[in-house]
Amino acid sequence: MDSTCHRNGVAFIESSFCVFGRTYNFQFSMDAGKCRWQPASIRSASTDESNATASVSIGLCGVILFGVLMSENEQLAAGAFLEFFTFLLLQWKHGRSVTKCTRSAITEGPKFAEPIPNVTVALGRDASLPCVVENLGNYKVAWIHIDRQMILTIHRHVIARVSRFSVSHDNHRTWLLNVNQVHQEDRGYYMCQVNTNPMISQVGYLQVVVPPNIVDAESTPSSVAVRENQNLTLVCKAEGIPAPKLSWRREDGQAITIDRKTKVQIQEGEQLNLTRITRAEMGAYLCIASNSVPPSVSKRIIIDVEFSPMIWVPNQLVGAPAGTDVTIECNTEAYPKAISYWVYDGNMILPTKKYVADIQENSYRTYMRLTVRHLSAKDFGSYRCISKNSLGETEGSIRLYDSFPPTLGATSADMSFDLYLEEWLNHPTPSLWRPQFAIRWPACEVKFF
Repeated sequence: MDSTCHRNGVAFIESSFCVFGRTYNFQFSMDAGKCRWQPASIRSASTDESNATASVSIGLCGVILFGVLMSENEQLAAGAFLEFFTFLLLQWKHGRSVTKCTRSAITEGPKFAEPIPNVTVALGRDASLPCVVENLGNYKVAWIHIDRQMILTIHRHVIARVSRFSVSHDNHRTWLLNVNQVHQEDRGYYMCQVNTNPMISQVGYLQVVVPPNIVDAESTPSSVAVRENQNLTLVCKAEGIPAPKLSWRREDGQAITIDRKTKVQIQEGEQLNLTRITRAEMGAYLCIASNSVPPSVSKRIIIDVEFSPMIWVPNQLVGAPAGTDVTIECNTEAYPKAISYWVYDGNMILPTKKYVADIQENSYRTYMRLTVRHLSAKDFGSYRCISKNSLGETEGSIRLYDSFPPTLGATSADMSFDLYLEEWLNHPTPSLWRPQFAIRWPACEVKFF
């Protein structure tokens, strides 16, 4: 910055900021003689005291080395910034006027070139926080974890006794704090500090994200039993960062019934409320926790709905001719699992060459089939299928009677017209009776519907 000097030998130069202990170059020109610099007013940036002085080396017109000397004030002597508002350039000899005064650029101290970015890293991965410093000179950079009040590194040395921390730099400009295999306690604010006086620093944040985890101790057990028509609430708790979102769905893909009115495929929230639960809602339910940090996790909860046995008999009246085989059926539902068996003439039927019992189970349903071989007169009568569990017992009845062999070219699966007539006459409500088979005639086919 140029200043025009007056004939009385006084010139004003723009205010500057200087640091204790540093050397600054000021260049000027004049007609002849020698010059000296003198502070007109000096004020510290950190104190109101005006007790610092300045001295210069004297030389011919050209470069002058200007050094700042401080008072005995210990704080100022440590290197506080001084603000020089006005300097008077005085003619020192021969009384010649100064024609022109110029000042060269002052060497700047350390400064941050860019802010520390906030870094997000998954638990167990590696992370780096950059701190970019310009004009570092002989100053040193330190890293501090503010949350733990822990000094991590000073310049190229690691201070913390944590082997996962290290520091690296690029030509003393970009200083990287490296954190290997990040732990949850590494989350928080990190300060990059330069030991100027006063100290300069900036702060960045390290966010450690954690994949979801279901807390079994606070969730519904993996298996739960409830009586039919009672209410049931399933609970699922999960942790993670950010906080996971929870959703429910059935493993078999069936809809979930809410309040006995609404059916949904997915229900959100920590709790799933099932009102007046039925056996149709029995099965596996999945609680799924996700928070955009892979992988998502799930908990499988099996609901067992308990109820006493119920029996359905497809055909309560079955006819077959002597000497043939016949199969009768019963279907039962029960939970807990029921004991199911056949009874004839007051006796439990055991598997023999005469009787072949087949039981197939599917969830809470059981399919019972009994085949009687080589029917004889003593095999005709009433057969009972019985099912019982800890909640109750029930039974169904099937009447097996003798019928004539099929006639008029009918197949073995058909029944004679006489048998249809007999069934109709013996039906408790003849108007509701419907035949189970068709009569086949040589020239035509007649079916009853």
